[in-house]
Amino acid sequence: MNGGKPGGSTGTDTGTTAAGDSGKSTETNTETERITETESDTDMITDTEKVTETETEKETEITTVPETTAPEDNTVRVSAVTWVAEDIPLTADKEYDDPVYHVTLDAVFKNRKSGKTIRMPGFWNGGRRWVIRIALNEPGEWDFYTVCSKDNDTGLHGVQGVVTVKKYTGKLDIYRHGFLRTEPGRRYFMYSDGTPFFYIGDTHWTMPLESLYSNGNVSDEDAEKYGIKTQFHYIVDYRVKQGFTVYQSQQLGYYQGAAGNSWIGDAGGSIFDYGVTDKILEQFKTLDIYFAYIAKKGMVHAHSQFSYPEELIETYLGGKISDKKLELLCRYWVARYGAYPVMWTTAQEADNDYYEWSGCTVKNNPWKKVMKYIAAFDPYGQPMTAHQENVGNTRVFNSAFADMKEHNWFGAQFTTQLNTGVDWNIVREYYDYGGEKPVVNFEGRYDHFWTGEFGARSQGWIAYLNGMFGYGYGIQPLFNIFWAYNGDTTPAQDESGQVYRRDLTWLEGLHSAGGEQMRIMKDFFTSFDWYNLVPCFSANEYYIPDDSFSTAATVGNEMYVVYCFGKSGSTGSIMHADTSSDYTVYWFNPRTGETADEGVVEPKSGKIFIPEKPDRFDWVYVARKNS
Repeated sequence: MNGGKPGGSTGTDTGTTAAGDSGKSTETNTETERITETESDTDMITDTEKVTETETEKETEITTVPETTAPEDNTVRVSAVTWVAEDIPLTADKEYDDPVYHVTLDAVFKNRKSGKTIRMPGFWNGGRRWVIRIALNEPGEWDFYTVCSKDNDTGLHGVQGVVTVKKYTGKLDIYRHGFLRTEPGRRYFMYSDGTPFFYIGDTHWTMPLESLYSNGNVSDEDAEKYGIKTQFHYIVDYRVKQGFTVYQSQQLGYYQGAAGNSWIGDAGGSIFDYGVTDKILEQFKTLDIYFAYIAKKGMVHAHSQFSYPEELIETYLGGKISDKKLELLCRYWVARYGAYPVMWTTAQEADNDYYEWSGCTVKNNPWKKVMKYIAAFDPYGQPMTAHQENVGNTRVFNSAFADMKEHNWFGAQFTTQLNTGVDWNIVREYYDYGGEKPVVNFEGRYDHFWTGEFGARSQGWIAYLNGMFGYGYGIQPLFNIFWAYNGDTTPAQDESGQVYRRDLTWLEGLHSAGGEQMRIMKDFFTSFDWYNLVPCFSANEYYIPDDSFSTAATVGNEMYVVYCFGKSGSTGSIMHADTSSDYTVYWFNPRTGETADEGVVEPKSGKIFIPEKPDRFDWVYVARKNS
């Protein structure tokens, strides 16, 4: 093993969505290399009326799809590829007042050969325009029909069609293997076909402020030099080349009165005050561009829903929005974005009660309802969590969401102190008592904001070697644009001794060494079966550290990975090595991807004594048994 030399990969991205009008003889053709979304092996569920506040079990009643052999002339015909989202536009007979709250639309799809059935909600897209956005996960002919609460509207109710689906043949893993899922007893995410998924995320809490039409605060000269056409598209393309697999976002913007810093809404209120007005619809259409491009490039989009957490807390606990309206907004969100490869994260630090905001408690937290409703309308069962408060406030035992059947992974907010050593009890609690769900260090200290490259890098290595099979990296100012121009020079809060600038341009942040070191880390782990690693935490029978500044994980006694991050040369001792075999050992440099001091050792009494580090920076020691 060489630890994986740096090297990113890019995926194929071509084409745009095409669709036919309902009620007419129409055919829609989609280029097979077009990218948009994926679907999992979970059957579609209930329409809105099935989800109630007292519901204890998700209802799965699905109306039988009529057999279709020879489509009639008015049948809608659509072409698609597996796991890639396709839009099917419909035209209502009339316009409706406040349609999101007063009209529901679903389409039921059935594969003629396998019998698999998927039910997907549709969404209002302005005037008489409605859309069914669907990702079908099996090749073949899929018959579909629509069901509308306005059953006398011939443009929305009873529309029939056929989708001809070809197998995706491109290079993007999310469409080759299918949307993400979790499985009981597996501590990592996997694609629909069971292939392990390596989670390395990049954080963008103010995603809607990343320009779709300009180069932001980067000079025109630099934009020309680096080939930047727009800020957002360049960021996504660059992170894809570096090997990032997840784009972590919230729908946040500048502070604007009653809507706080929620991007959807205005100074007068948020979506929970207004519903989906014409103005908010235009905001959704802009969000569509972000979601579609992230999907097109093959990244999974781990995103929060609707707003900053306080907006829903204040509106719901103040009696200004009903359960029914909240449920219908969740239906709308899934209809627009549920056919893309996503992970649902509910709201920023909503678990357990957003620091007791405005009387919010574990019991009355309205974001729990959002989780329930989103999961009920999601036909693919894509991974669902609630972003947690910092670990000083919320972990496993006091989570407001962990006991919900819809919750299937933890989005932890875990930060480390690098001068005093790590509190290993925190990661051990997730590992021992988290129900064997995947855990992501979803939010740590941000590079060039609360720490430097070393602190941001060490958070990733510590996470992956301690049972957290995912890490959300972030750097100033990409993680939060409205703090972008804070020009102070700041010592790292993790007391690592680093001092750094906060006044980076977004391009300087994107091109910083920290992002490249995430690629190096990913290349290292994906060069072997990383998902079989078992953590040693501070120490166990397989690893004994010399001090508090190292941590290890093992694959039995086949492979040992030890991360040494202290300022001294201290390391530790590998235990229970196989005395009947020798081991290839070497140091791996997490800053450059280079290796040093490779050799072969024979364990004595089952021990391998790790030598002093090559220098006083952080290093990874690897011992791998030879066959």
